[in-house]
Amino acid sequence: MIKVLSESFKIASDEKEEVLLRIDWLDRLYKAKEKIKLINTREEAQFLRRLIASVQTCPMKTQLMAELDLLEQLLPAKEMPSEKTSTGELLMEKTIEEAGEVFINLGKAGREHIVREVLNQYGDNADVEHIKELSTILERRVESLKEEKDRHQLAMSLEQLPIPLFSRLGDERKEIVINRLIENSKWNGLASLDRMIAQLDKVIIIEEEMKNTVLIPGGMAIFTLDADKDENGIIQINE
Repeated sequence: MIKVLSESFKIASDEKEEVLLRIDWLDRLYKAKEKIKLINTREEAQFLRRLIASVQTCPMKTQLMAELDLLEQLLPAKEMPSEKTSTGELLMEKTIEEAGEVFINLGKAGREHIVREVLNQYGDNADVEHIKELSTILERRVESLKEEKDRHQLAMSLEQLPIPLFSRLGDERKEIVINRLIENSKWNGLASLDRMIAQLDKVIIIEEEMKNTVLIPGGMAIFTLDADKDENGIIQINE
């Protein structure tokens, strides 16, 4: 019903695009919710993870991701044939050979995302030219984010990109990453942005550990003090 109503939704194109994007997120979440009860292999769980990876963080996505994490640990891997015969694998190999740097420089997650999108849109008619076109569009989106200074908008845009690590970060960590990306927007393409986010995440982890680190002569000790102030403003250390 929501999809039907959206067809007659006549307002500014940017706002309508936002509505359609949120409908797509909702559709992906409920497909995953239905299919998660039926999966039997680790690969099926990984497919559902990719299906909802670009959805904006929300309680339903968080719950589904937690269930998928558990299933990926418990379910057996699917036995794969010795020859790569699936349409996606064949198209991937052909594109790597013919598409050149535009496709290769997307990185593994970006390449897999583009192949899935092309197959979803064109099915058996999917070809290398379709992949080149979507690869170029994706890289232009990534490039345009260098100029984005609105934190909320940048967060939403990153959620839609095939950057699995960003989707898995907690809200507080995402906020720190976004602030630093705005301060230093020197990435060059999707793979570069993916690596930058991974590096920022590692740096933030180290910084958080160092907050409770005290240097002492002859070495380093790491500990946390549980401290309060009394009514006179004097700090007291709690045992």
